Amino acid sequence: MWENGRVAGVRTRRGDLRARVGSDSTVTPFQPLYGVYSAVNHSNPAERLSVERALRLYTLDSAALAFEEEDKGSIEVGRLSDLVVLSHDPMSVALEAIADIAVEMTVVGGEIVYPKEALC
Repeated sequence: MWENGRVAGVRTRRGDLRARVGSDSTVTPFQPLYGVYSAVNHSNPAERLSVERALRLYTLDSAALAFEEEDKGSIEVGRLSDLVVLSHDPMSVALEAIADIAVEMTVVGGEIVYPKEALC
């Protein structure tokens, strides 16, 4: 993961390189929020990312590296409407609590797919 020109402890010449993260490993939990939690609570303090940077890796940077930044990566008019509604704001909770944030709703293609019943 990149932050301040660093990736996995290696200093790069440019701090503006983009990276992406994923959660499809068979040996780690697949929940993206657990990935954010892990990035901000890394066992080596020098490798910890900010919450904002970790979220960006899963959203804007992942979309850009897939050449889909015009359609994905942020919630804007005219973009695909795939998103989640969380129980708490990851930017506002204690870093240790990020892994405990629940997904309250998932919207794919503008349709609520989880939970099946609307929360309204």
